[in-house]
Amino acid sequence: MRASSRPTPAGGRAARVAFGAAIVVQLVVLYWPWGVSPPGGLPWDKVAHVAIFAAVAWTGRWAGVPTRQLLAALLVHAVASEAVQGQFYPARSGEPGDSLADAAGAIGASWWPEAVGATRSAGPPGKHDSPPEGMMSG
Repeated sequence: MRASSRPTPAGGRAARVAFGAAIVVQLVVLYWPWGVSPPGGLPWDKVAHVAIFAAVAWTGRWAGVPTRQLLAALLVHAVASEAVQGQFYPARSGEPGDSLADAAGAIGASWWPEAVGATRSAGPPGKHDSPPEGMMSG
């Protein structure tokens, strides 16, 4: 058997599958032609936005995607998805509040592991990035 020269992401195959599934769910939820919000007093739409962006950020970190690139892509997608919804889907609206909810989910899930002191050995997603230059890990 030939060894691969390609590095394996931190979480392995399960992490990559989870990341891919999270992206598919995110795309379906964001680009479904009709918005689905149950009636009631809770802002379910905003909760869903936070959750789907957090899921992609968290599983992306677990799969070993560098945090800065992942977060940049998610923030661009947060704004772009609302612009697309507002422009091309008559039954949907592009709301700045949804982009803020998307950003909150992405940022929270991207930095949560460091905030609670998770490590790679503690399980998904753990720390996958090198410490900032000039800082020692310990």
